[in-house]
Amino acid sequence: MFNLSEQNCEQTYGGHLTSVQNAYENSFLANSATSLFGSPQSIWLGANKTSDNWFWIDRSLFKYTNWAQANFTLRKVI
Repeated sequence: MFNLSEQNCEQTYGGHLTSVQNAYENSFLANSATSLFGSPQSIWLGANKTSDNWFWIDRSLFKYTNWAQANFTLRKVI
């Protein structure tokens, strides 16, 4: 699912899945998604779990998290 989401972003929109490094970026993305879609939506971010660590698409480790716990623990991709 992760690879398909990244491929869709690149081919359809000319972009990539994103990372969230701090509260400002989190707020910016949440507000942008609400503006674009009209209401809060579930969106794909560029995160992937390998072994016991979560990494962003740019291969940086998670330093900031603000996820609903159930969603974060049940999946291997965000």
